[in-house]
Amino acid sequence: MNATTRYVIDIYQVSVIIRDTLEYLVPRKDGYKVEVYNQRKNIIKIALSKNHALDRFLTENKETGEKIRNNIQDFYDMVYGDESRAVFVENDKVVVDNGYSTQVLDYVIGLHETLFDICNGFIKHAKETNNYEEELGLLVERENHLYRCVSSMVITDQIHRLFVEFNKAMRESKGQATPQSNFISNELRKNVGFFRFVQDHAHYEDDIYKLAVDKSKYVLDLMSGKEKLDETGEGIRKEILNLHTLWARAVVLTEAEWRGIYQKVVNDLIAYDKEMLAKRQAAQAAAPATEETKEEKAEEKVEEIK
Repeated sequence: MNATTRYVIDIYQVSVIIRDTLEYLVPRKDGYKVEVYNQRKNIIKIALSKNHALDRFLTENKETGEKIRNNIQDFYDMVYGDESRAVFVENDKVVVDNGYSTQVLDYVIGLHETLFDICNGFIKHAKETNNYEEELGLLVERENHLYRCVSSMVITDQIHRLFVEFNKAMRESKGQATPQSNFISNELRKNVGFFRFVQDHAHYEDDIYKLAVDKSKYVLDLMSGKEKLDETGEGIRKEILNLHTLWARAVVLTEAEWRGIYQKVVNDLIAYDKEMLAKRQAAQAAAPATEETKEEKAEEKVEEIK
């Protein structure tokens, strides 16, 4: 591992936390782990602090960097901040307010894409300057595959939930548009837009991903009425459930591919950091004492005599 790879991994890690935030949009009967929530919170907080790789990159990129920083800060405040509204800890439990699901998705999709582009920019530069390490490229690429599958599964599940809510609202109003149905319809359009954005930026070929994307488009056409199966709605319910199963399978497969390279890079990272620490300690031990360190040692000696 070299210094460039080490630098990029710090930025890459933030994109992983942003991706993993999608977990809070997946209902879990046994809830979510508070310690994991706090770990994610701490990683993003540190990333925005002075001298972190991401902080340095954002500072160096001035106005553009400041816009990205503000978006990350807003995301942090909504999901991980002390006054967070979308996800928060209460009575030692992680609580999720589903009313913010679309807003959380909006942040996650935009920020992950931005950080992915930043990492790829460094990779491109590393190749041009002969500092490229293949494992870094594989790590970012495989994580991108996993992210596309996870986000697509979450988005299509959100679309399903909103579709059910919209139909319920329309039945209750006997087919007449209401402020509630209009709001849900707007949320639906946003989520369909999210799905298309994720798909448009995929840029890779994978059979199960392509199959799931095609299936998603078909289900969206069923929901919009462009395609029809039956008049009872039973057919579309089965198609929606099958779609979730297909995306879940894609997530399992891509996660296995990503985790293999991720663990290898983590091990290399630990070894690299140990090596760098040992070199710094050796350099400090070999360096001539400054006037300040001489004074400190003299004071220590006095304390020993006392």
